[in-house]
Amino acid sequence: MKSVAKKSLLLKALEALRAQSERDGRPMGPMVHPDAFRDAGSCLIYTRGTHGPEFAGKWTSFVDFLVSEDKLEEDGIIYVGGVPDEENDMEHLMTALMEQARGASNIVTLKPGKIVAFARNHVTNRELRAHGIEVKEWEDSYLDMLGGPHCSTSPLLRDPV
Repeated sequence: MKSVAKKSLLLKALEALRAQSERDGRPMGPMVHPDAFRDAGSCLIYTRGTHGPEFAGKWTSFVDFLVSEDKLEEDGIIYVGGVPDEENDMEHLMTALMEQARGASNIVTLKPGKIVAFARNHVTNRELRAHGIEVKEWEDSYLDMLGGPHCSTSPLLRDPV
């Protein structure tokens, strides 16, 4: 089987989901169109020029850029939904998308190696634990529409500076 780039696979999955929804009479009009993801994850790099920022190039992946700059260790990245067992695994992709939609990245760090995360994101929480992170699970009743662990730690009122 031919390998497909991760972004292409995501775009194909989103387009298939959109087409199926339209065939079922439930168009995805109010949702984001897959075309909006064509440049997702990419970043533009600028350097400090004599008259302001100067364009230096474009990276397809912001994560790859951070790794190349030694700002991030490649083996330290923990993905929502974990890493697929095999390339182009659509079941894994759908699990990861569902967990992301259910707030798997909406976590708060209590201290190094200890976080609070939604209990419903079983695959992501298991992956975090596999990397030695203690996960305190937050049951998620009314928070679905109001935020999550990270949002709940944001102050509503701040003292003036």
